[in-house]
Formats: sequence, structure tokens, C-alpha cells
Amino acid sequence: MTRQRAENGTIILFGINKGYKEIFDNMICRLKHLRIDNYVIVAFDDEIFHICQLEVYPCVATYEDQDSIINLADAAQFGSDQFKQLTKLKSKYVLEALKLGINVLWSDVDIFWFSSPIPKLSQYFNDFDLLIQSNALEQETEDNGYRRVNSGFYYVHSRANTIAAFTSIVAHAAQSKLTEQPSFYSVLCGDNREYTNGLHQCHNPNYPLKTLFLDRYQYLNGNSAIWDRIYYPKSYPKNLIIAHNNWIEGLEEKIQRFKDTGLWTLESDGNCQLNSDWPIPRKRHEKKAHFSINFFTLLSWIIIMVILFSALFLFRLSYTNIRMEIIDSSIVKLFFVTSRLFPKDLQRSFFDILGYSMTRESTKISGIGSGTGDDDFWKKKKGSDPNLLESSSSLKSAPIK
Repeated sequence: MTRQRAENGTIILFGINKGYKEIFDNMICRLKHLRIDNYVIVAFDDEIFHICQLEVYPCVATYEDQDSIINLADAAQFGSDQFKQLTKLKSKYVLEALKLGINVLWSDVDIFWFSSPIPKLSQYFNDFDLLIQSNALEQETEDNGYRRVNSGFYYVHSRANTIAAFTSIVAHAAQSKLTEQPSFYSVLCGDNREYTNGLHQCHNPNYPLKTLFLDRYQYLNGNSAIWDRIYYPKSYPKNLIIAHNNWIEGLEEKIQRFKDTGLWTLESDGNCQLNSDWPIPRKRHEKKAHFSINFFTLLSWIIIMVILFSALFLFRLSYTNIRMEIIDSSIVKLFFVTSRLFPKDLQRSFFDILGYSMTRESTKISGIGSGTGDDDFWKKKKGSDPNLLESSSSLKSAPIK
């Protein structure tokens, strides 16, 4: 099955147990949006394998390898012994695929794909054998710092040296009491960082193997402050390719962060939202709603306002000695009805063009008249034409803030 699913010699591998079923559904839904189907699911328990059969997902069973070591309820808990054992199964199945001559992109299911990473990553394989995500902290300058490797996302080509390196990773992990990530770093970069090269690479001459740590600003890990700027699909940093929802403990916490950033693709009933512009999380939507305005509506109002105020200005130039209370009050009423669409700075700009300033009282128009009277809508601006209308002395000149 693995060879049959390969596309241009590459398959995408995911590993999943029932503890992460909901996040797995979110990933599968996203792959449907992107029209990606060259993936194979590694089922870490019989329940997931049964679901694969029901849903007709491409799936391989592995649970017969782990009957004595995996407590599935505990496996979902980051840092537990069961979780550590579970992670070590991932590299084993990557190695099996590499031995079949298949290139592998491994992705944990708690990763959101903004686009398919394969086309861009494929460009690097003339110079590198393995491309892997960095787990470095936001403030760190080195992508390849000590044990700052993330084995939840990597792309490896099937070559003799990569098969040898993954054989070493699997063997090292089998002897370790940690997850498989330290084993990756030891093989790729050395126990004492002796194979690091610059800030972004490791070159192990024993295989030989060249590894590139991926740009953290495109292949995001969960520690980055960029998560605070993700608001998908309406706005987000456009250079992002993936966002890994790690560096956070707890399944519910992961799901909530996906939802808060608009990266949750499932409807409330758990079904896939096939509309690529799925609903934005409510609390984020409420914060931004007052900024939304139809562009053509805004443009139309601006044109109307410009015409009306231009007409008023030209009319005043022709009849500077005539009291303009009726025209003034009518225009101001219209202005205050329509100006709700504009920021106050823009409102002031309209008045400044005409040689007037806005007063706090003039905004207290009640439908639109107020106790100040129509004559008090305008306040003469200092230095204005002396023939222009003087406002009532009862007006205060405090500007709107």
C-alpha cells in the first residue's frame, strides 16, 4: 500500500492513536481542502485501524508491535512513559518506507498546513539529505541549538546514507528512556554538537548526512510569538507554510489554540467544513467586526460627501454676506448621519477643508437636532473669513477626542 500511495516517489506519513482522534480529523479535513491524498496513516492502535477501514483511509496497522507497552489513555499525555514509547514507533515506519525506496514526509497531526510543503522543500534536496523542523525558542538565534530538533515534521529522501542514519536513530531511541527527538539530534548533530554547521545545519561525516533545520518563520513551532498574529483565513503572516501546535500541554489546550487562531476545520458536529473559508472563531470575530465595511459602500459615501461639501464651499464663496443657517444645519445633519462610517480624524478633515472646527456640543445632536439650536452647529474657526457666520457664545470649543 505504501508504494501504491506514493506520488512522485513521495508519501506523507501520519501516526495516530485514539487519544488524538479529534486532532487527526482536523488534519484530514485540511488535506481535503488542499486536495492532498498521497498519505498513509500509521495506526498505533486497533481502534484507529478500525476507523481507517470504516472511512476507507489508507492505513497500516502497527498495534501488534506494542501490545505490552502502550496504555492508550496515557499515551496522549505529553511526557508520560507511554507517550515516549509511542513516539519511537514513528521513525521505525519511516525507516521501513525508506527501505522500499520511497521518500517520506512525516507530519504529526497537531500541525496545520497552510499549503503543501512538498514543492518548496523538494528544491533543497540537491544540497541536503534531510529537512527537519527546528524546536528552538523564540529568543534563540540558532535553529540547530542543542537538542532543538523537532521530529514531528521532516522530509527525507530515500538514499543509502539516510537509511543508515535512520537505522542509527531507531537503535539509539530503543536504548533511550527519552522520546525519539534526542536520538535524532545525537545522530544528526552529535551528542556535543560536534556536527553542527553554522546556525541552521548539521553535517555528520559518518554517513555522510547533511541536515537543514527549517526556517522557524515559515515552519512555525508552538513556542513562537507569531501564533498571536495568526488569524486564519482572514489574515495571517503570508509566508507561513505550516504551524506546529506543540510547546503546549494538554489535548484540550491544543484544540482550543487551533480554534482561537482559526485553524480548526471541523464543524460543531465533528464533520469536515469543506468550505475553505470556514467560520472564524466567535471571540476573534467580535473583536474585528467593527472594522469591517464594504469597500464600495465606503467609496460611495466618500464621493457623496465630497460632492456635497464642495457644493457648500462654492456656494459660500458666491454668497459670503448671506446667512447660511438653513444650508449649514442641513449639511451638518447629513454629515453627522453619514460620518458614523468614518474615524473622527477623517471627520475633522472634512471640517478643516471648510474652515471650521468641530465642537463637543455639535456632536450631541439628537435625531439630529439638540438644545443648542441649528445656528450653533458651526463654530467659526480662528482666522476664517470675517463674513462667515459666528456661532452662539454658548458653544464651548473643546475638540472631540
